Amino acid sequence: MHNCGLTEGRRYDFGRHLHTLGLQGRHLAEVFPEPGRQYRDVLQRIEKQDRPLSRWTPAPTHRDFTPEHLYWHDDQLTGLDFDEFCQYDPLFDVGHFMAHLRLMSLCHPGAAPGLNHVAQRFQAAYEAGAENYSPPRVRLYQAMTYLKLAYVVGVVERPGNWRGLVTALVHEADQLAGEDVT
Repeated sequence: MHNCGLTEGRRYDFGRHLHTLGLQGRHLAEVFPEPGRQYRDVLQRIEKQDRPLSRWTPAPTHRDFTPEHLYWHDDQLTGLDFDEFCQYDPLFDVGHFMAHLRLMSLCHPGAAPGLNHVAQRFQAAYEAGAENYSPPRVRLYQAMTYLKLAYVVGVVERPGNWRGLVTALVHEADQLAGEDVT
């Protein structure tokens, strides 16, 4: 889909993405102040990457691609997801998907080795076929997705272990944020 050439459709941009993350971070800080402060610090480091990120060309993007959008039938795997379809950086889908796999491994520690392997294979396969692959951009989008997931887990879903998950997700974002994406 990323290379299909389609140029029409709703457009999304990095500034709007950062605005949404900022709102979510404020809500998270209301319910869990310490990770909320770290979230804000990470987001400020991510915001500094705006200029280098302006160099990519928008292309068709899922924008919310997760393992939930994968369907198995016999030996065939199909990915289907168009509800958030827009023109954005295709590498966002890669970082977003990998962050969701990491959340799954945090929720199911016994499955972590297998999920980590799937993430590595997914990233390697995508990189092999991509025209303009950028590991730093993928890591930045992972960091942004970890922040979004911290909000979803800590404010929206609130599973039994939400505090530990939020802390881990903000820590993951902190490890990846602020790298030079040029």
